[in-house]
Amino acid sequence: MELGQRAKQRREELGLTQDQVAKFIGVSQEAVNLMEKRDSRSNRNVVKLAEILRVDPNWLTTGQGIPSSDGGKLSESSITQLVPIAPWEDLKEWLSDRPSNSQTIPTTHPPDNAFALEIKDNSMVSSSFPSFPERHFIVCSEHALIEDGDYVVVEQNGIVIFRKLVSSKTMLQPSNPQWPTEKFTGVIIGKAIDCYYPSLY
Repeated sequence: MELGQRAKQRREELGLTQDQVAKFIGVSQEAVNLMEKRDSRSNRNVVKLAEILRVDPNWLTTGQGIPSSDGGKLSESSITQLVPIAPWEDLKEWLSDRPSNSQTIPTTHPPDNAFALEIKDNSMVSSSFPSFPERHFIVCSEHALIEDGDYVVVEQNGIVIFRKLVSSKTMLQPSNPQWPTEKFTGVIIGKAIDCYYPSLY
């Protein structure tokens, strides 16, 4: 059994679709399909692939050892859950309705009220950690405790933006120095609690 076969078997055990795996690691659904079909012996995204499949990367690549640290059995707390992807436009309205047909991304340990947003600009790109490039996803909690220094989604001047809350929660700071720091006069919609950095295929 090669990597592609092991990946497919594990994906089906978890009830994940190829599209969900693709979104998590940052490739197309067709790339995941091809990887599974051609029984790949290696994959440049093996670490991210192992993360979503909840397996050891060495086992996924070589078949040696055990699938995961608990002997291959998934505990209830480690099961991947799906978080809906929300739109930036009309976000508050979306949160009040939460349509069941929304696209999703897989993650672990999300709160009940979690939602995800796809980064659409370079305002939060930084040369140091953390950096939030375009096409990457943040997972947010709608009712988390907000503290100074948190990364938050806010409605500011009628526009939903993602910034770092600083200066005793009075200013909104972008990570990219080419974008301006703004005085916080809006409403906090959610707090970023997780981020996915998909490796580009």
